[in-house]
Amino acid sequence: MGLELGGVLGRFRNPDYTGNNRCIPCTLLNLYVAALVGFTIALAQHQLVGATVFAVLALLVYFRGYLVPGIPALTAVPKIVLSRVRRSENRDETESESEGESEVKSREGSQTKAGSGTEEQESTSFVMELIAVDVLERQGEQLDLTRSAHTDWWNRIRTLDQRDSVLEPLARQYGLDPDRASLDWVGESPVLSDDGRALEVWPSEAALVADVAMELVLADRVDWHQFDRAERNLHLEMFRRFLEACPNCGTALQSPSGSGHRADDAGTDRNAALSIECRDCGATILEKR
Repeated sequence: MGLELGGVLGRFRNPDYTGNNRCIPCTLLNLYVAALVGFTIALAQHQLVGATVFAVLALLVYFRGYLVPGIPALTAVPKIVLSRVRRSENRDETESESEGESEVKSREGSQTKAGSGTEEQESTSFVMELIAVDVLERQGEQLDLTRSAHTDWWNRIRTLDQRDSVLEPLARQYGLDPDRASLDWVGESPVLSDDGRALEVWPSEAALVADVAMELVLADRVDWHQFDRAERNLHLEMFRRFLEACPNCGTALQSPSGSGHRADDAGTDRNAALSIECRDCGATILEKR
């Protein structure tokens, strides 16, 4: 009997407006109508009759979802309008975000271009300064080290032929106290340390000596301190490509690419993948990047 009653009630239930599909505003409105009808009948006839009518109407609301036909459609209108308003707001927000992202990307792109342009201008300015002080000279569309600068560089390399003679000028160039600075070797690579803290490493002693000697040359000819330490190291690495002989053994150097040791007209040619190694002593002058 219980199962039969459950089946009847199940068939009576309207799944479109009950359960998960129940409209809360509809239900409240229909219960209000049921209460109003029950209260009116209770006043006109008897409280028990009114309560019975309210209970029956409440059951109808529970199983059917509504009392008055058309109420679900009426309450659906605000939902549809609200849904459209929300979609419109979301679309506006999306468009606004897209415009904002486009503006940010445009601004970042402009800043990147501006930064790149500034770097190129600074590099060109430094090249012109090096040409003016007889460090670089034009060889067609490329740049080469002048004979005067190369002679000065090689003379200073000869004064740094002992390891002990490198540390003092190197420490000064890095703004360190020579008594606290030290040079240690990891394999063939010298490592500059300050009070035990590693600061810089070179691929070989020959590369180290070349950098220290060239920095001495440049410090006498240009405003070398306009660059920070990282920029100086990049410039010094570029100058190593102009070496004609190994600082260690004096053997003539030639880059594997056969292009000599010249740089392009931008001055530094920092992104070029180039490796220079002494074929006699094996010292790495410049590591391929």
